[in-house]
Amino acid sequence: MAIAPPNISNTPTEVLEKVLDFLQNDRASLYSASFVNRNWIYAPRRHLFGQIIIIEIYRRGRLLKDVDNARPFLELTCSQHSTILPAIQGVVLAVTTTKLIEEVIEVLSLSKALTRLTYINIIPSNLIFWTSHYLSDIRDLAFDLTSSAVTDDACLTFYRIISRPTYTLGADCEEVLKWLQTLDGIHLALETFDLRIHRSCHSSWGLSDSLNAFLGQISHTLQDLSWGIDYDVDLAEKSLDEGPPVDLNALVNLRSVTFRTHDLNAVCDALQSIKLSSSLEAMTIHAIPWGFDKFIKDKQCHCILHARLTKLASILDGKQFTGIKHLELRLPGKLGMVFAAAELEMITALEQWMKWNERGIQIIVHV
Repeated sequence: MAIAPPNISNTPTEVLEKVLDFLQNDRASLYSASFVNRNWIYAPRRHLFGQIIIIEIYRRGRLLKDVDNARPFLELTCSQHSTILPAIQGVVLAVTTTKLIEEVIEVLSLSKALTRLTYINIIPSNLIFWTSHYLSDIRDLAFDLTSSAVTDDACLTFYRIISRPTYTLGADCEEVLKWLQTLDGIHLALETFDLRIHRSCHSSWGLSDSLNAFLGQISHTLQDLSWGIDYDVDLAEKSLDEGPPVDLNALVNLRSVTFRTHDLNAVCDALQSIKLSSSLEAMTIHAIPWGFDKFIKDKQCHCILHARLTKLASILDGKQFTGIKHLELRLPGKLGMVFAAAELEMITALEQWMKWNERGIQIIVHV
């Protein structure tokens, strides 16, 4: 549907406005109609295009249709009548053609409002590594390194809210973090950093030198940090238990932190690095069980959950954590193959956290 401007149309502007009002929730229709000249419309519906998907996938099989709105997107935005680019704030990008990715990124760089990009890496490609040179205002950049994120053609028309996908980096995690350090500081004004890696470390985070260096580079802007491990027996021979603790000392503006690991001692070490002048308000600690006892004979677990909780509670009594308003604990029934001596010991350990209620702290415990 393309509506001509009033100077060559007999349709009153008021009628055109009502038509748009009627269609404003019909995203499929508006998507194909809104790239015409809309400067004459009093209330352009730009808010409908704040979050969009740009996708180009060719699939094999009769039951799967090819999907391509990337080329139409380029054609429409190149029009002199296009008014959509200034409205784009978040994009999900899933494109398989190398040249097409470059062209889409160059067009998106014209949108000064674009701050969020989720990149679904359907084919092996390092092209996302140079997007920051074009998209200098990106504040929330997410990688999904698997094509499994694209599951349903029907849902790939629009996203109402750009959601950060869950993803896991394997053995190349250090390489990615080292590459991030080579970027110009202007392009690293990150406020949110959420990363999960494959490891088989029973103790510590493994090799965290690159992570510490990167955190130091974004220390003045980072506000929300999430760092977790997915345990993978296939990576057992590649992972080492030795490694420095995660260092949070330089993160002066940190508001929330999430840890996901088996080793609560590693969490304690990271928390002890936080300064007394911390601005931390929220914390989530997800202690996950160790499942390698059956596969790795020299990595048997003898952790006792209530003992780790007692140590954690004593650290969080420190002055640097007096600003915490929300604390969430996710605890398994057992941390490894050794059970707590009794449920009473678990309850006794948790009682140390209950006194935090006197300070008005919201505590959520999942067992």
